[in-house]
Amino acid sequence: MGKMFMPPAPAQLAMASQFAGSVKGVSASIIDVDVDFSQGMPQLKSFDAVVAVSTDDAASLALMAAANPLVTFDTLDPNGAPSKLNSMFLPPEVELYAAIKNNFLTVYSGDAGMKAVDSLSSESLESNSLISFAVNYGKIWAKEELFKNAMMMAGSELCNEDAMKDALNMMTANRGEA
Repeated sequence: MGKMFMPPAPAQLAMASQFAGSVKGVSASIIDVDVDFSQGMPQLKSFDAVVAVSTDDAASLALMAAANPLVTFDTLDPNGAPSKLNSMFLPPEVELYAAIKNNFLTVYSGDAGMKAVDSLSSESLESNSLISFAVNYGKIWAKEELFKNAMMMAGSELCNEDAMKDALNMMTANRGEA
């Protein structure tokens, strides 16, 4: 019989709730993804993304995150130097990094993710929303092979060539691409 889920101990919950009040918001962006379908099963080639938690005390939040046994990383430099994250749950193609940038605890992947994180160094803390998530669907789905294979794997009716072109044209029409 498998192991039962054990809820966190009261001390862990108390520590987590202490830092929860300092969190001002969470932002996540998938910037780019590239998948190779030539081997039958999809193989992730690259993944550029960023998650940023805006907080009054990023260094303390990083110390609390370091107690998580599922993801390990070296102590984060409060001046913004990145630290590589290690996890048995990550595919080998994805390298995640964590960094403290100003009032932001960030996790990112890829060069575009690193540029987005670097731009946070000059950002001030604003209470304008709690959660933000962004995906540039036009850019991701304009990669016809990625779109076609994702639809085929999902068993979609969009797999015929005419329906694919119509769907791609519709997704890129807002940006003037076709």
